[in-house]
Amino acid sequence: MVFLSVLIAIYISYSLFEVHRIIVISYDTNLKDLDILAGQNLLFMDTERLEKDLLVKNMVIKKIRLEKRYVNTIIVQTELRIPLVHVVSGNVMGDVDSSGIYTLDAFNSDLPTIQAGGIPIYKDQKADWRIQKSVDMIVDLNKAGLTVRKIEINNNENYFTAYMKDDSIVMVPFTADVLSVAASLQVIISRFRIEGKFVSKVDFRFDKPIVVLSNGDNIYSK
Repeated sequence: MVFLSVLIAIYISYSLFEVHRIIVISYDTNLKDLDILAGQNLLFMDTERLEKDLLVKNMVIKKIRLEKRYVNTIIVQTELRIPLVHVVSGNVMGDVDSSGIYTLDAFNSDLPTIQAGGIPIYKDQKADWRIQKSVDMIVDLNKAGLTVRKIEINNNENYFTAYMKDDSIVMVPFTADVLSVAASLQVIISRFRIEGKFVSKVDFRFDKPIVVLSNGDNIYSK
């Protein structure tokens, strides 16, 4: 009799804490796989694992937080990814964050642009490595105080062309280390500004960067 009473108590407790209501607080109204929360029991729910599972299915979301509200409610709160650059590939376009993950469509004309040529872009996947490297270049150049307006990915010749805010052009091979490029470019531009000269183009595709000044002079920078 005692054993039966225990079973009944367990059953009532389990049923009482079963999720019957899901409250979503998010700008994205198309969250996928929320049905995995239905029928979960708040007492035994592994919120950390479920958050990771939901993030895999909703890559436009940067962070998902599940909050238990007893006795039978779960609250879903999300943090959207912040768009950093606008990517254009043929007729397809989208914004990506610093991790190369596509965000919700919200075109911002103030964002720098990546012209990706024929590289396919998919809204539910991480960006191609060439797009990601372009994003890294924009981030690292910004940290060095250098603002990029646009980057073109030249697939046929394996290099990037960066168009800077000051109208200078920077050419970088696919194999280059973007941190080193940012540091070198900062030094080059600062050096010539001190001399009262202005850089119109820097080409990093050679052993020593070729610097073209606004007056047309070519210089091999150390």
